[in-house]
Amino acid sequence: MKFRGLFFMELFRLITAFDELFYLWMVQLNPALFWDTDPVKIDYQLHARYIMMRVLMFGKLEEWRQVMAFYGKEKIATELVNERELDVKSVHFLCALLDIPLDKFKCYSEKQ
Repeated sequence: MKFRGLFFMELFRLITAFDELFYLWMVQLNPALFWDTDPVKIDYQLHARYIMMRVLMFGKLEEWRQVMAFYGKEKIATELVNERELDVKSVHFLCALLDIPLDKFKCYSEKQ
């Protein structure tokens, strides 16, 4: 019984590692977006807000489409509504894209 538990734990670990490699292969973002960090060490789940911010503010439209496909609108909305460092252009883009009122964004409401 103990062997079976260890087997499934190892299988889960391998599947999780494969998922991370698959995501890194699928989402090919320009490493120049992350000039202040090592792009290899970025965890796409743990550093989701950081990745969204960089691509939104400095990335190309195709990179933003990859981020949208990877995270989905709901995750992007929950992460970026609470962000304080968005520029005006990015906030208005997100308002139009996600259909969220401007005053819901923390960066907009705190600047008023």
